[in-house]
Amino acid sequence: MRAVRVSVLLVATISASCSRSPRPAPPPAEPAKPVAVVNADDLVAEYQKNALAADAKYKSQLIDVKGKVARVGRGLVGDPYVQIGGSALEDAFGVTCYLAKSAEAAAAQLKEGDSVTMRGVCQGLYAGQALRLFDCEIVK
Repeated sequence: MRAVRVSVLLVATISASCSRSPRPAPPPAEPAKPVAVVNADDLVAEYQKNALAADAKYKSQLIDVKGKVARVGRGLVGDPYVQIGGSALEDAFGVTCYLAKSAEAAAAQLKEGDSVTMRGVCQGLYAGQALRLFDCEIVK
């Protein structure tokens, strides 16, 4: 008799779970927000002053970098980029923003000297000089 009760209870539980309506879809995720908004020349200066402290603050973080377009082009392996900042002689590299695929068309419209804000993930210094951001989008 006990086995019959367990079987009936099991069948009822399975039937109830199968007839549940699906859960509503979760709301769309909000776009990621940058941890900082910084001027390109200030970011370069911060890295020149103390690269370890700047890495602790910015590396692997989504940041917005404002500045003037110095160059738009492709890197050695064909990756599109926008260089901003670098107004002082010793920061000849400025900040190199490697573009997300979705930003290439907008970047093609930029000209040297245009004011721009780029949003990307800071990778810190490369070879001790080139400050890089990846997966960049043009904010404005």
